[in-house]
Amino acid sequence: MGVEVGRVADKVALVTGVGHPLAAAAASALADEGARLVVVDTEHAPAERAAAVTGLPSPRVMSRGHERSSETAWGNLVTSVIDRFGRLDILVNGPPDLLVKPIREMTLSDLRALEEANIVAPWLGMKHATVAMRAGGGGSIVNLSLGLARTGAADLSGNCATAAGLRVMSQAVALECGQNADGIRVNSILVDHARPPDPAEVAAAVVYLASDESRFMTAGEIAFEAAY
Repeated sequence: MGVEVGRVADKVALVTGVGHPLAAAAASALADEGARLVVVDTEHAPAERAAAVTGLPSPRVMSRGHERSSETAWGNLVTSVIDRFGRLDILVNGPPDLLVKPIREMTLSDLRALEEANIVAPWLGMKHATVAMRAGGGGSIVNLSLGLARTGAADLSGNCATAAGLRVMSQAVALECGQNADGIRVNSILVDHARPPDPAEVAAAVVYLASDESRFMTAGEIAFEAAY
Protein backbone atom coordinates (compact mmCIF):
# COMPACT_ATOMS: atom_id res chain seq x y z
CA MET A 1 0.00 0.00 0.00
CA GLY A 2 1.38 3.42 -0.95
CA VAL A 3 1.91 6.36 1.34
CA GLU A 4 -1.31 8.25 1.97
CA VAL A 5 -1.49 11.92 1.02
CA GLY A 6 -3.54 14.47 2.92
CA ARG A 7 -3.60 16.94 5.77
CA VAL A 8 -3.82 14.15 8.35
CA ALA A 9 -2.07 11.49 6.31
CA ASP A 10 -1.63 8.22 8.20
CA LYS A 11 -2.70 9.73 11.51
CA VAL A 12 -5.05 7.53 13.55
CA ALA A 13 -8.34 9.26 14.37
CA LEU A 14 -11.01 8.12 16.80
CA VAL A 15 -14.44 9.69 16.21
CA THR A 16 -17.33 9.06 18.60
CA GLY A 17 -21.04 9.51 18.03
CA VAL A 18 -20.87 8.73 14.31
CA GLY A 19 -24.61 8.19 14.25
CA HIS A 20 -24.91 11.99 14.34
CA PRO A 21 -24.54 13.83 10.99
CA LEU A 22 -21.83 16.17 12.30
CA ALA A 23 -19.65 13.33 13.56
CA ALA A 24 -20.27 11.26 10.43
CA ALA A 25 -19.20 14.19 8.25
CA ALA A 26 -16.09 14.70 10.38
CA ALA A 27 -15.15 11.04 10.07
CA SER A 28 -15.59 11.12 6.31
CA ALA A 29 -13.52 14.31 5.97
CA LEU A 30 -10.68 12.89 8.07
CA ALA A 31 -10.71 9.76 5.90
CA ASP A 32 -10.57 11.90 2.77
CA GLU A 33 -7.48 13.62 4.20
CA GLY A 34 -5.62 10.35 4.73
CA ALA A 35 -6.45 9.32 8.30
CA ARG A 36 -6.81 5.77 9.50
CA LEU A 37 -10.09 5.76 11.32
CA VAL A 38 -11.90 4.31 14.31
CA VAL A 39 -15.62 5.12 14.28
CA VAL A 40 -17.63 4.64 17.45
CA ASP A 41 -21.27 4.89 18.45
CA THR A 42 -23.38 3.75 21.35
CA GLU A 43 -24.71 0.96 19.14
CA HIS A 44 -22.28 -1.44 17.53
CA ALA A 45 -21.93 -0.56 13.85
CA PRO A 46 -20.86 -3.36 11.49
CA ALA A 47 -17.68 -2.94 9.49
CA GLU A 48 -19.66 -2.55 6.27
CA ARG A 49 -21.47 0.49 7.68
CA ALA A 50 -18.21 2.00 8.89
CA ALA A 51 -16.62 1.57 5.47
CA ALA A 52 -19.67 3.15 3.86
CA VAL A 53 -19.48 6.18 6.17
CA THR A 54 -15.78 6.80 5.58
CA GLY A 55 -15.14 5.42 2.13
CA LEU A 56 -12.05 3.66 3.50
CA PRO A 57 -11.02 0.09 2.71
CA SER A 58 -11.41 -2.25 5.70
CA PRO A 59 -7.68 -2.34 6.62
CA ARG A 60 -7.84 1.41 7.32
CA VAL A 61 -11.07 1.58 9.34
CA MET A 62 -12.32 0.01 12.54
CA SER A 63 -15.87 0.17 13.89
CA ARG A 64 -16.82 -0.17 17.54
CA GLY A 65 -19.82 0.29 19.78
CA HIS A 66 -19.37 1.00 23.47
CA GLU A 67 -20.96 2.41 26.60
CA ARG A 68 -19.73 5.98 26.37
CA SER A 69 -19.80 6.81 30.08
CA SER A 70 -18.04 3.62 31.19
CA GLU A 71 -14.41 3.83 32.28
CA THR A 72 -13.88 0.17 31.42
CA ALA A 73 -15.37 0.64 27.96
CA TRP A 74 -13.13 3.60 27.22
CA GLY A 75 -10.04 1.77 28.43
CA ASN A 76 -10.89 -1.23 26.26
CA LEU A 77 -11.61 1.00 23.26
CA VAL A 78 -8.30 2.85 23.38
CA THR A 79 -6.43 -0.41 23.96
CA SER A 80 -8.10 -1.89 20.86
CA VAL A 81 -7.05 1.16 18.83
CA ILE A 82 -3.43 0.76 19.90
CA ASP A 83 -3.55 -2.98 19.24
CA ARG A 84 -4.90 -2.40 15.72
CA PHE A 85 -3.03 0.72 14.59
CA GLY A 86 -0.18 1.15 17.06
CA ARG A 87 -1.03 4.71 18.05
CA LEU A 88 -3.73 7.33 18.54
CA ASP A 89 -3.25 10.82 17.13
CA ILE A 90 -6.72 12.39 17.01
CA LEU A 91 -9.82 12.17 19.19
CA VAL A 92 -13.08 13.77 18.09
CA ASN A 93 -15.69 13.64 20.84
CA GLY A 94 -19.00 13.67 18.99
CA PRO A 95 -21.90 16.07 19.51
CA PRO A 96 -23.69 16.18 22.87
CA ASP A 97 -27.17 14.95 23.65
CA LEU A 98 -29.80 17.71 23.58
CA LEU A 99 -32.77 18.00 25.93
CA VAL A 100 -35.32 20.77 25.43
CA LYS A 101 -37.41 20.89 28.59
CA PRO A 102 -38.36 23.62 31.08
CA ILE A 103 -36.53 23.30 34.38
CA ARG A 104 -39.83 22.89 36.22
CA GLU A 105 -40.45 19.72 34.21
CA MET A 106 -36.93 18.32 34.34
CA THR A 107 -36.11 15.50 36.69
CA LEU A 108 -32.87 14.86 38.45
CA SER A 109 -32.54 11.80 36.25
CA ASP A 110 -32.75 14.06 33.18
CA LEU A 111 -29.91 16.20 34.46
CA ARG A 112 -27.76 13.26 35.41
CA ALA A 113 -28.29 11.65 31.98
CA LEU A 114 -27.05 14.84 30.33
CA GLU A 115 -24.06 14.92 32.65
CA GLU A 116 -23.20 11.31 31.80
CA ALA A 117 -23.45 11.91 28.05
CA ASN A 118 -22.04 15.43 27.78
CA ILE A 119 -19.51 15.66 30.61
CA VAL A 120 -18.52 12.18 31.80
CA ALA A 121 -18.17 10.63 28.33
CA PRO A 122 -15.87 13.32 26.86
CA TRP A 123 -13.93 13.49 30.13
CA LEU A 124 -13.26 9.75 29.92
CA GLY A 125 -12.32 10.11 26.27
CA MET A 126 -9.81 12.83 27.05
CA LYS A 127 -8.43 10.92 30.04
CA HIS A 128 -7.69 7.75 28.09
CA ALA A 129 -6.72 9.47 24.84
CA THR A 130 -4.14 11.71 26.50
CA VAL A 131 -2.36 8.68 27.92
CA ALA A 132 -2.15 7.05 24.49
CA MET A 133 -1.22 10.29 22.74
CA ARG A 134 1.51 11.06 25.26
CA ALA A 135 3.09 7.68 24.55
CA GLY A 136 2.96 8.45 20.83
CA GLY A 137 4.50 11.92 21.08
CA GLY A 138 1.36 14.07 21.00
CA GLY A 139 -1.98 14.54 19.33
CA SER A 140 -5.09 16.65 18.93
CA ILE A 141 -8.43 16.43 20.73
CA VAL A 142 -11.51 18.14 19.29
CA ASN A 143 -14.67 18.35 21.39
CA LEU A 144 -17.91 19.04 19.55
CA SER A 145 -20.22 21.08 21.77
CA LEU A 146 -22.87 23.78 21.73
CA GLY A 147 -22.89 27.57 21.63
CA LEU A 148 -24.94 27.24 24.82
CA ALA A 149 -21.54 27.01 26.52
CA ARG A 150 -21.35 30.80 26.21
CA THR A 151 -24.93 31.93 26.68
CA GLY A 152 -28.11 30.77 28.35
CA ALA A 153 -31.32 29.77 26.59
CA ALA A 154 -34.82 29.05 27.85
CA ASP A 155 -35.78 25.40 28.35
CA LEU A 156 -32.16 24.28 27.98
CA SER A 157 -30.74 24.67 31.47
CA GLY A 158 -29.20 21.18 31.48
CA ASN A 159 -27.48 21.68 28.15
CA CYS A 160 -26.25 25.14 29.12
CA ALA A 161 -24.68 23.68 32.24
CA THR A 162 -23.03 20.72 30.55
CA ALA A 163 -21.85 22.69 27.52
CA ALA A 164 -20.26 25.34 29.74
CA GLY A 165 -18.66 22.60 31.82
CA LEU A 166 -17.20 20.86 28.76
CA ARG A 167 -15.88 24.15 27.38
CA VAL A 168 -13.93 25.01 30.53
CA MET A 169 -12.91 21.38 31.09
CA SER A 170 -11.43 21.32 27.58
CA GLN A 171 -9.43 24.44 28.35
CA ALA A 172 -8.20 22.93 31.61
CA VAL A 173 -7.03 19.72 29.92
CA ALA A 174 -5.31 21.76 27.20
CA LEU A 175 -3.43 23.79 29.81
CA GLU A 176 -2.49 20.65 31.73
CA CYS A 177 -1.10 19.03 28.58
CA GLY A 178 0.80 22.21 27.74
CA GLN A 179 2.21 22.44 31.25
CA ASN A 180 3.46 18.86 30.95
CA ALA A 181 4.85 19.42 27.43
CA ASP A 182 2.82 16.43 26.20
CA GLY A 183 2.45 17.76 22.67
CA ILE A 184 -1.33 17.37 22.97
CA ARG A 185 -3.72 20.12 21.90
CA VAL A 186 -7.35 20.36 23.00
CA ASN A 187 -9.89 22.60 21.26
CA SER A 188 -13.66 22.88 20.97
CA ILE A 189 -16.16 23.46 18.19
CA LEU A 190 -19.36 25.18 19.31
CA VAL A 191 -22.47 24.89 17.14
CA ASP A 192 -25.83 26.58 17.37
CA HIS A 193 -28.47 24.26 18.83
CA ALA A 194 -31.40 25.84 16.98
CA ARG A 195 -29.84 26.31 13.56
CA PRO A 196 -27.19 23.61 13.11
CA PRO A 197 -24.47 24.46 10.58
CA ASP A 198 -23.75 22.55 7.40
CA PRO A 199 -22.01 19.32 8.48
CA ALA A 200 -19.40 19.86 5.76
CA GLU A 201 -18.41 23.17 7.36
CA VAL A 202 -18.03 21.58 10.78
CA ALA A 203 -16.06 18.72 9.24
CA ALA A 204 -13.65 21.23 7.65
CA ALA A 205 -13.10 22.81 11.07
CA VAL A 206 -12.45 19.37 12.59
CA VAL A 207 -9.83 18.58 9.95
CA TYR A 208 -8.17 21.95 10.54
CA LEU A 209 -7.98 21.43 14.31
CA ALA A 210 -6.81 17.84 13.89
CA SER A 211 -4.06 18.74 11.43
CA ASP A 212 -0.69 20.40 11.94
CA GLU A 213 -2.09 23.54 10.34
CA SER A 214 -3.47 24.48 13.77
CA ARG A 215 -0.37 23.42 15.72
CA PHE A 216 -0.30 26.86 17.38
CA MET A 217 -3.87 26.53 18.70
CA THR A 218 -4.91 24.97 21.99
CA ALA A 219 -7.48 25.77 24.72
CA GLY A 220 -9.39 27.54 21.96
CA GLU A 221 -12.62 27.15 20.06
CA ILE A 222 -14.28 27.66 16.71
CA ALA A 223 -17.87 28.85 17.03
CA PHE A 224 -20.53 28.50 14.36
CA GLU A 225 -22.93 31.30 15.22
CA ALA A 226 -26.37 31.50 13.64
CA ALA A 227 -27.18 34.75 11.86
CA TYR A 228 -30.39 36.25 13.21
